[in-house]
Amino acid sequence: MLLPCFLQLRILGVIDMVRISPLTGMDVPKEVQPTIEAADNVFGVQSISAGIQAYCPEILKASRALGAAPGKSNLLSAELRHLLCMRAAQIVTCPFWIDSNAAGSSNSGSSDEKIAAVSSWRTSDIFSAEEKAAFELAEAMSHTPVDVTESNFSDLQMYFEDAQIVELVATIAMENYRARFNRAFLIVAQGLYQPKT
Repeated sequence: MLLPCFLQLRILGVIDMVRISPLTGMDVPKEVQPTIEAADNVFGVQSISAGIQAYCPEILKASRALGAAPGKSNLLSAELRHLLCMRAAQIVTCPFWIDSNAAGSSNSGSSDEKIAAVSSWRTSDIFSAEEKAAFELAEAMSHTPVDVTESNFSDLQMYFEDAQIVELVATIAMENYRARFNRAFLIVAQGLYQPKT
């Protein structure tokens, strides 16, 4: 049922730019078909990333579980998680996750202006001190080498409880995994974010 989207992406040349062709719901082993369908439902289109991970079903299942884990604890807002993931994806330069997290941020209540300001959060007055402390962590964890300083951590402790800090770190680490995986395969944005204005 989602095959026309993949055909359209192939016609546009998007699939052909990816280093290996993603598997579709019809090509994957039966045990991961529900996982692929769940990924497709989240994005509303067939996920190129999930289609590539499907070559190794255990990696696909583990990756989907890892991606869902931070949101299950509900210690942080979905908006903050998406904004932080978007910043991590910007640093890694992963077009797919920049796009996907911009869409997630929008769906979680972020304005187009706030989404556009993520890369310039230091000089923007849109973000709270709490958000800025979290962005500082996202940048420190996403650069190579990782360099989370005592100052970064002290700033976090001013705004977040220990369990929230664990979720922040896990969210950013997970996004680095996903973004770096996609960069290796040259997975591009799929047009998920559509500005409201």
